[in-house]
Amino acid sequence: MTQPVYISASSIERIMSCGRRDDFERVQGWATPDANWDLDFGRRYHAGVAVVDQFIAKAGASPASWHQAGRLGLTVALDNVAASPLYQSTDKAKRPYTLARAIAWYAAAREEGKLPLEIGEAPAGNGPGLEVAWAVPLPEWPEVMAVGVADALPVRVGNANYILERKTSGSAPGESYYRKMALGPQVTLSTLAARTLWPELDIAGVLVEVCQTGVGYARWHRSVIDLDPDAVTEQAGWLSWWLRRHTEWVETLGVAPPNFASCMLCPFKPICTAPPRMRQALLKSAYVQTPQVPRDIVALARFKPGFSTLGAP
Repeated sequence: MTQPVYISASSIERIMSCGRRDDFERVQGWATPDANWDLDFGRRYHAGVAVVDQFIAKAGASPASWHQAGRLGLTVALDNVAASPLYQSTDKAKRPYTLARAIAWYAAAREEGKLPLEIGEAPAGNGPGLEVAWAVPLPEWPEVMAVGVADALPVRVGNANYILERKTSGSAPGESYYRKMALGPQVTLSTLAARTLWPELDIAGVLVEVCQTGVGYARWHRSVIDLDPDAVTEQAGWLSWWLRRHTEWVETLGVAPPNFASCMLCPFKPICTAPPRMRQALLKSAYVQTPQVPRDIVALARFKPGFSTLGAP
């Protein structure tokens, strides 16, 4: 029996944006220094607020519990930060102190009822549904498994269950931000997975929560995205087609094809405009190479779908 191929939803999104950039970033592990601290900020923020939510879900809400939850969240988020890419950040909105403020203010906002969050049990029953692993075969290519980690699943909004997707940003998200997310691989495939694996949860869509950080503030923005089952199925089918097509291109050409429509904000423009013979030397001179296995695939190696991937708080 052929073993399935695993790919994270975030990797599929990068491939759809530009195959060459995906090759530079995901396959070869290249990144600009600022990209490293941006990713580090997001990873640390996610870990910190998840611990806050986990502690409160288990200990209950009280002034003492919120204080302890905030302290635990800060401890996790700032662990070994002096040796991290974030410590080298030149972005004033993404520094260790802005991260600490975001975690502390998140705990305070939750305590004051400004960010209500009703988290259910993880589908596998091993605690609150935080950082829940999922995996689902692509509809038009079942040999390939899309995998991911939902920030929370399920969360209750009104009378329906949703998946929580958290993001960090330096600017306030507008309507176009949420519309783009509704069509993206992360939202499409996590919703497909939840409806396929746990139909009893009757997942209506995704609750997007964006933490906007600045030099002197942290703000949160939320939007509920309801997703029609037919639309999700159609979009997942197109994602399957796109990924298969990309794979065939790479096998035929021996290189990942670029998408010149995505060049405007790409950090690899200086590389792409250079002659092919010079690209590796330029990458080594101006970029940082830190190959990493996506956290989604790491989580799936340790936890079956439906399990909360958080340990004890």
